[in-house]
Amino acid sequence: MIKMQRPTLPRVYSGARNALFDDVQDLLRTEDADPSVPPPPFVVAGSAAALTTAATLALAHANAGSNAASECGVPAYAPPLRQRVAGFYERHTKLTDTLAALGDVATSLDAVQHDIFAITGKVKSQEVRLKTLQAVSNEKRQAHAKMGSTLAKRIMNKRGTRSRLLLQAHDEAEQAAAHQAAHEAELEKNRTALTSKLDAKSRLEGDLVEYTRVAKELDEIDRTLFDGVTPEFPAEDVAEFEVKVWTQVQTFMQAESNREKRARQMLKEASPLLVSVLKDVQKALQFCIESGVATNQKYTRELTTNNTSRSTVRATQPLVLRAKTSSGKLFTTLAKARGSQMLVGRPPEFRLIELHHMPGSKNANAVDERGLHKSLETSYAQAKALDSYLKREIATSLERQKKLTAETAKLQSTVKEAVGHLRSVRRAIVTAVYREESGRQGASTGASQSELGMGNEGLAAQNARNPMISKHLNEDLRKEALIRLRRLVALPDPESDDDNLYPMIA
Repeated sequence: MIKMQRPTLPRVYSGARNALFDDVQDLLRTEDADPSVPPPPFVVAGSAAALTTAATLALAHANAGSNAASECGVPAYAPPLRQRVAGFYERHTKLTDTLAALGDVATSLDAVQHDIFAITGKVKSQEVRLKTLQAVSNEKRQAHAKMGSTLAKRIMNKRGTRSRLLLQAHDEAEQAAAHQAAHEAELEKNRTALTSKLDAKSRLEGDLVEYTRVAKELDEIDRTLFDGVTPEFPAEDVAEFEVKVWTQVQTFMQAESNREKRARQMLKEASPLLVSVLKDVQKALQFCIESGVATNQKYTRELTTNNTSRSTVRATQPLVLRAKTSSGKLFTTLAKARGSQMLVGRPPEFRLIELHHMPGSKNANAVDERGLHKSLETSYAQAKALDSYLKREIATSLERQKKLTAETAKLQSTVKEAVGHLRSVRRAIVTAVYREESGRQGASTGASQSELGMGNEGLAAQNARNPMISKHLNEDLRKEALIRLRRLVALPDPESDDDNLYPMIA
């Protein structure tokens, strides 16, 4: 059997990924190492490794569409984290400093927008008030000028009652002018504040665009460096797990809010159906009362026309049939609402007399007219109880919606804090690893390892408690997110069999 030797040069069909491993094979087969030959790319440390990794990833991305499926199955080589950090340190530092300089732009923009709304309303109301003050001041000034418009009036104003009236008109005109001047000064102050707030808003909007761009680029770098499990840095895995869990809780919270809205909309759609049922049952009861069935006086009025129950059945049967149709649609809508939101309570019992039990039927369980009236009275009372239930569930749903809205606002701040903590942990790791690799701190290796949880003696124990090291990571994330969601809004346990004793959120 002839043993084929692999060529020294990479094969043409190897692709960008397998070419590196061809060099590895050639290096391993070389008996005498040549000191003049540079080592393979993965042995080079520092920035050269980062450049080699970037070039490898670029070639892999460029040839991803041209390589065969079997060749694409070979993963591109990625150097260890300590070698990858060196190539990203400067950019990572610059982006982190930019984010720190920008600050919390979104919160500042919301505060400025709230101030703009408040000042805008105040300015508009003051502008309307200014027109009134100008009219009053003009009227007072004209009244004072009119009292001394002629020589005779000026002579008469020197003594007596007219003198006091002239002095009073002068004081009123001066007071109105002073009020107008003070109001104009306050209005000008608010206009200046509004202009400054608008300028701040435009500046913050530009900063928000810059913040979003920088944060996105920084997240891409962090994802390149730290995505997945990092056994050497358990603190980063814990922080990343927290971010993933809270993000999933936020998704579940939004889904719960949408579910609550859908259920409340269905409850509102059930209200007109219940009103229709009440009207039909009430009309049937009213006919029984007017015909004398309720007081057992029907056959004492007209012996020739009211001698059978046919008239009662003819008048009430269409109403009962329409009420049964509406009640069916009503309970179908309520079932959909309860299917959308488990916290919607079970509706009370509601029954209408069956059509084959109406008076005059040949069925053995048929009732007489008095029995029909009693059945309609019971149905009307049950419909009123159902109306109270519907109003109560809609009000309770609104309370749950308020609770969900408040918890959603708190959850946004929690997610923001978790993301900030994850960025700070990753920044500390990048800084410590770069200092260790660059040799700036000679004795900082042990300190950085003990600080970031990179010691070999405790690594096994820490990895045993590492939440990111799991065969069922997605399922663990989902379970933890649901536990925290139930802790926040007291949602029912889906494994419970009782659907009528769920705790109230409100």
